[in-house]
Amino acid sequence: MTEIIQLGFNHLKTNLSIGYILSYLVYAIDFDTENLILEQIPGKSVYSNGVWVFDVDREKTNTLLDRLKF
Repeated sequence: MTEIIQLGFNHLKTNLSIGYILSYLVYAIDFDTENLILEQIPGKSVYSNGVWVFDVDREKTNTLLDRLKF
């Protein structure tokens, strides 16, 4: 796992040190994926001015965020 993080860190721009990121490794090992909730932000991909952008549906996103609040 440490090697994977180090490889990814070489292609990542962040102000976090690799030591700080690796300090969370112990939590990743014990992470139970049964407690993981996956959602997708509502919206659509739109081609505009020569680039693809994601147009967020703000109303549906707010409804989703309200539903996910614990």
